Amino acid sequence: MAYVEAEGLEYWEQQSQQTARRMDSADWELIEQGRRNRIELTRIMREAGVSLLVGTDTPNPFVVPGFSIHEELQNFVAAGFTPEAALIAATREAARFLGDLDDWGTVERGKEANLLLLDSNPFDNIENVRQPAGVMIKGQWFPREELDRMLDSLRVDGAESDG
Repeated sequence: MAYVEAEGLEYWEQQSQQTARRMDSADWELIEQGRRNRIELTRIMREAGVSLLVGTDTPNPFVVPGFSIHEELQNFVAAGFTPEAALIAATREAARFLGDLDDWGTVERGKEANLLLLDSNPFDNIENVRQPAGVMIKGQWFPREELDRMLDSLRVDGAESDG
């Protein structure tokens, strides 16, 4: 939330507080059941061979662009995707859906070099995508330290990131 402008964060908090005041424990259970249902529906669609893409659900409240992709990857894994299949849904399948598979979405000669370099294998644990060693964007390398500096410049709370 450190990257959300105060006005947006205040609006989200007001909306959620208004909603929470009207809710009882049965309502909260219904919300949790809805989450479980969405995970189950995603699992059923995966098993049926439906092509699915990873998304961020932005601009929903408390869904921060860029950061929310990690939660979505976790949701895919919770729905039975392997970490590899979840990452394919976020990369290759996204490029295929947009008609850009010739340009990006896989690591191949002649394609845009947009890469995330990790210290740990994301196929072992999808959480490993949260800790990049660096990012290559259109052939330009950004090491972790530079990414942290860039993120710090975007923070609206004034604090520095902890990596």
